[in-house]
Amino acid sequence: MTVLAIQPAAVQVRTVEGVTGWLHGRASEALTTEVQLSVPQARLLEGPQAKVVHENSVPLREMPNSQAAEVGEPLAPGQTMQVLAVAGDWLHVDVPNMGQMGWIRWYYDGNHYIDPAQ
Repeated sequence: MTVLAIQPAAVQVRTVEGVTGWLHGRASEALTTEVQLSVPQARLLEGPQAKVVHENSVPLREMPNSQAAEVGEPLAPGQTMQVLAVAGDWLHVDVPNMGQMGWIRWYYDGNHYIDPAQ
């Protein structure tokens, strides 16, 4: 799910299938509202290990927002990480061998950036 807009009383989202709508309630709680998980996201929740599968490096951000500041160097293809939390199409991750924590997009506009580590 992609967050399109955040207001104090609601959050606008778009699902992987392209459906757009609003989650009503306090914005701080709307992002944690239980929604039906897509198959890739459900697979990421099965275990804490994940890796970058996109052919290019993927930026690690301070917050789950494309405009947020980057944390360190972008993660290269094949980089593994620990998944700490999931918020829509963002993962909060710990990259142990780099000593970094931040938010990274796992899926965007039909492209998978992160998948469970095998």
